[in-house]
Amino acid sequence: MSDHDHLKPIIEALIFASPDPVTPKTLFQLLEGEPKEDVAKAVEMLQADYEARGGLQMVEVAGGYQICTRPCLLYTSPSPRD
Repeated sequence: MSDHDHLKPIIEALIFASPDPVTPKTLFQLLEGEPKEDVAKAVEMLQADYEARGGLQMVEVAGGYQICTRPCLLYTSPSPRD
């Protein structure tokens, strides 16, 4: 496990739970015991993880990060089962 791996789920939870975009400054403040470089690298790695995932994406908006539904899935409904 790399130094950044332990930060990824923490950062993901902070972003997911926030109703507003979470800025890098906020992440640095909340994770003050961690080197800023490690936090920034963990965010970068988390973004790459979301690029490879299915229904959710991590986006940069208003100077921060949010986790949201991919736009292509907003207006789709599941196919009825036979």
